[in-house]
Amino acid sequence: MTRDFRLLWAGQTVSWLGTATTQVAAPLVAVTTLHASAFQVGLLAAAVWLPWVLVGVPAGTLVDRLPRRPILVTCDLVSAVLLVSVPVAAWLGLVFLVREVGLGAGMIGLLLSLASLGGVAGAMLSGPVVRRLGSARGLFALEAASGLSALLIPLTTGGAGLAWLVVGNAGVAAFVVAGNVISASFRQRYCPPELLGRVTASMRVLNYGTMPVAAVVAGALATAVGLRTTMWVGTAGVLAAALLLLVGPLTRSRDLPETWEPREARELPQVRKLPEMA
Repeated sequence: MTRDFRLLWAGQTVSWLGTATTQVAAPLVAVTTLHASAFQVGLLAAAVWLPWVLVGVPAGTLVDRLPRRPILVTCDLVSAVLLVSVPVAAWLGLVFLVREVGLGAGMIGLLLSLASLGGVAGAMLSGPVVRRLGSARGLFALEAASGLSALLIPLTTGGAGLAWLVVGNAGVAAFVVAGNVISASFRQRYCPPELLGRVTASMRVLNYGTMPVAAVVAGALATAVGLRTTMWVGTAGVLAAALLLLVGPLTRSRDLPETWEPREARELPQVRKLPEMA
């Protein structure tokens, strides 16, 4: 483990610690102090993901053309400034815990901390899954398991029913992290280095670009039919997204491709080399 990697690892750990703390504290401020409605929380959540739609692809091109270390440092500094200036960025699921389940801030933080341990387990799970199932089939299995785990979350009630939240969130965290390790490793191995920034940005735009729409729809749906019903709709969508992988090529091969080859090279017939003349 090199010194540069240790520094990156430590920096990202601190950064994500702050992000995780904000993801718990900010929604509680919105709901308990500012008394935001479900729809208002949905609008706030949409604003969090909107930059991916607006600047995601151009940012990928910029990363491919400029030194990446200064970009990383600058973006982290800008994020810190913006975090101080914007007091609220909320998620619908903590609205659910406060208003539907009736939990206080301390209990919410404790339960989410316990559930997040699943992410640590997931980081160690990817290796055994790939060895047993292969990278392609293993990725599908992890996505499906994540969807099934998400279906446990709307069962959450007070008392012993809080176990559904911990088990469901821990399962989602574990399987998502394990799947991310496989997909990120594949992307970095398969994609030409000079295109990696653009490929990653395009993937994130497709992924995160749906979230502003989903957040607004979730807020409107929660206002119309209630929080628990909305949670059922959302978690069922997680499983449905995983099952869509059945119609693609992912499950027809054991492993993802190892290296990228130009299309022309794949289409050329293989010519057998003749033995050299003495």
